Amino acid sequence: ELKVICDNGVVNFGKYFLFLERWMCWLRENGGFTGISRGSAGGSMLAYLLKITHINPFQYNLPFERFLSQARIARGKYPDIDLDINDRDLLVSKLYEEYGDKMAQCSTHGALKIKSSIKDACRVLLGWNSNDPRVNDVTKSLPKTEPQGVKSKDFLLGYTDSDGIYHAGVLEQNNQLQVFFQEHKEVYEMVLQLLGIPRSISRHPSAYLISDKPISDSSPTFIVSDHLCTQYTANDV
Repeated sequence: ELKVICDNGVVNFGKYFLFLERWMCWLRENGGFTGISRGSAGGSMLAYLLKITHINPFQYNLPFERFLSQARIARGKYPDIDLDINDRDLLVSKLYEEYGDKMAQCSTHGALKIKSSIKDACRVLLGWNSNDPRVNDVTKSLPKTEPQGVKSKDFLLGYTDSDGIYHAGVLEQNNQLQVFFQEHKEVYEMVLQLLGIPRSISRHPSAYLISDKPISDSSPTFIVSDHLCTQYTANDV
């Protein structure tokens, strides 16, 4: 494990483990606690010995390779230790006290989805506001939420997943939407251009960036509720 974690030829993750050990110990010493383990990190003996996780992987035959391997590192799939913390505010406040402007919360970008794209396109091209019954009728025929991890355009038009399974799009299954787009082709063309464009920005609930230099040296930032945030999303960070 130590060879893969610290001497893999790409990134030394030792500091990451030591960082988690330090702050999980601090949390427990100050009345907080974490869950026993969640996800593939339960297969790491190093995480168990450092008391980051609390399940002995040997006892339950949990494989380390599912958490981290040379192959995963080569693909850029770095370790992710999910920790359930009972008092996140306690820990986050202490981290801000320790790191100051070297710590920031990551942002999330709300993207235009099918319903909002139709409403915006109708308002601009047809002069219909979002309360117009013609707009309401077609948007109410759509699913209330779009599935996570699926691009809005794929959800609209259909897509084939990584297992080779085809998923029919909303447009294929919704006759009302088909008729609406046939009657208003300019709306359909604009919707295709709008889908996925960032519309709003907010704070990610659990993604933070900690650096050895002020965050503003490496990322544009903004302030939300007195919290410094990166303008980059967690994935971009």
